Amino acid sequence: MSSKKYRLIKLVNDKFKGTHPNNIEVGDAWHSDLNLTPVIGESFHFGPTDMWDKYNHIWTSAVTEILEDGVFKTKNSTYKIEKL
Repeated sequence: MSSKKYRLIKLVNDKFKGTHPNNIEVGDAWHSDLNLTPVIGESFHFGPTDMWDKYNHIWTSAVTEILEDGVFKTKNSTYKIEKL
């Protein structure tokens, strides 16, 4: 089993004030062994190659902007991908 080499962290709750409807809050993190790239206009899927690990996956709303390398905004939030 390979170690997880990347982490996705939610940085900002841009749209929702208070609790996110899917309980995805600032500081939440997911880990993956894949280096994935967000694409503007598409939902971003981040998670391990084992699709049965449903508790460590996230599908964001559509990506609206790439702010800098590894940092992007969606319709609802801002995320950062970090290499571990």
